[in-house]
Amino acid sequence: MSSFLAMFPGQGSQFPEMSKDLIKEFPEVIPLFEEAEDRSRMPLRRVCTSFEEYEKLQQTIYQQPSILTHSYAVWIVIQDRIDLEPSFFAGHSLGEYTALVASEKLSFGEAISLVCERASAMQESVRPGVGGMLAVKTKDSELLEKLCFETKENYGGVLEIVNFNSPEQYILSGHLDLLKIFFEVLKENKILGKILDVSGPFHSSLMKKARLRMTPTLEKTKFSKNDNYVISNVTGKIAHPYTCQSLISQIDHPVLWLDSLRCAFSQGVDTFVEFGPQQVLSSLVLKSLPKGQKVFNTSSLRLSLRELENELLRIKTEDTFSQQVRTAPFSKEVADAG
Repeated sequence: MSSFLAMFPGQGSQFPEMSKDLIKEFPEVIPLFEEAEDRSRMPLRRVCTSFEEYEKLQQTIYQQPSILTHSYAVWIVIQDRIDLEPSFFAGHSLGEYTALVASEKLSFGEAISLVCERASAMQESVRPGVGGMLAVKTKDSELLEKLCFETKENYGGVLEIVNFNSPEQYILSGHLDLLKIFFEVLKENKILGKILDVSGPFHSSLMKKARLRMTPTLEKTKFSKNDNYVISNVTGKIAHPYTCQSLISQIDHPVLWLDSLRCAFSQGVDTFVEFGPQQVLSSLVLKSLPKGQKVFNTSSLRLSLRELENELLRIKTEDTFSQQVRTAPFSKEVADAG
């Protein structure tokens, strides 16, 4: 898989008991969850496997280390069975930390510690009930930006487009009262919108306190230098060498996921694999890029393993055939046909 992007999701990809089958069917990931529990000082296995604990899994402070641990555990399971060699790594928001671990630029333990501090900083940056987020579905991005600007001009406050997920999916973040007003504006313009059940106005300028708190910690973080390439979601471009600035900036800046996908596509990537609990990022690939991309997700891990094994076998067979053609004796019949 020479043209392969490994994708790792962020918050919002969780669901009740999301790691129950993973831990049961692949017990070799238990030490990984234990390490995450030691680092976070949270009962992450119980939170990720018990329906009764789902309320905690919806909280930022539990959600971020849980999704990182689950996604990286899936990566490890697949890597132990199939030698995948991604051309690029990318993660949506929180997922960029997982991408850094998978690309061996950051240790798993250090990543858990960082996201726990990040989650706490983001949670405490704005008082509960002050900020929120709003999902919007529209193909008219210019109209969306115009309505957003007009609403801020009329009412004041923070209202920003913070996730550019696909050509028709956007997430806005800001003051909750203003988001509710904007929701009515969207309805008047026959645009679909939905207030999200989140605990803060993530990726907006209201996260400035979180950024200031995290900056010293991230500036002290050392990233290993290797030949693995990570696409930064705050720029939508390859960050090589990778520096802490990508993680610092993303706290209060938009996630340019659509640009990240287009960057990978422009580099010849045609195979996209999402390592995580659901099918969030893989569905965005299908909505964002031309038809013909090979897209896999790991929501059903055993099925994904079979599909990826078959895909890898197909590619190796094609490569072998191509090599045989290149090295075969050049026959007169073929030459004459030219």
